[in-house]
Amino acid sequence: MKFDIKNLLTRWQIILVGIVFIGLIAIAYLTFFTPNYYPYKGPVQFDIKSGETFSSVVNRLYELKVIPGKANMKIAAFISGSEKKIRAARFYIKNGLSYLDLLDLFTEGECDFARKIKIKNGQTIKWLAYKLEHKVFIDSADFVSLTENPIFLAKLGSKEKTLQGYLFSKEYDVYERSSPEEALKMFYDAFNKFWVDSLEKRGVELGFSKHEILTLASIVKGETDLTEEMPRIAGVYHNRLRIG
Repeated sequence: MKFDIKNLLTRWQIILVGIVFIGLIAIAYLTFFTPNYYPYKGPVQFDIKSGETFSSVVNRLYELKVIPGKANMKIAAFISGSEKKIRAARFYIKNGLSYLDLLDLFTEGECDFARKIKIKNGQTIKWLAYKLEHKVFIDSADFVSLTENPIFLAKLGSKEKTLQGYLFSKEYDVYERSSPEEALKMFYDAFNKFWVDSLEKRGVELGFSKHEILTLASIVKGETDLTEEMPRIAGVYHNRLRIG
């Protein structure tokens, strides 16, 4: 038995359903395809960290006024299936992107990825600059020059003439095409977290300045990679320096 919709709905009911349907389409279009504008000059640099939840990403976008609503962003991601496809990277968000444009940027658009850069004790600034240029495209000449730039060093809070020996040995996540200033600040901030007051006090007790202690540490690291041998080697050099 066939049902004719005309037998179920009156002419005006059909018109009403049509209006509601068109209205829903219009609302969906205005919600998800209309450009969103943030109230300042762009583009906005936006970093998504590895393991960051989608809710965290949405919250930060809302706080930066890149999107006017959190719910619409989450609905757009659910409808497009983008929530699980967003990449951990650095993005540059142009002004006027819709929710779907923004999701497309995060899933398939241009971005800069974070690369692992490992600094080891005893390695020179020039060696690090070479590695940064080849792995994350940071200009090596600008990087080296900045490590001895007195104005930049003062901004960092360093009273030294060079950052050689002040870049803490560890593995870093450095974004492709980062500025030399950003990379150096990251390395130097890691050193400052390591160089606590107790180390400063111990250096004073031994009669060494910060620079002298770091120089000694580099020498010891160059002599051996065995942790258990380092105190003995450091003691030998300390005695030599004390004797003169």
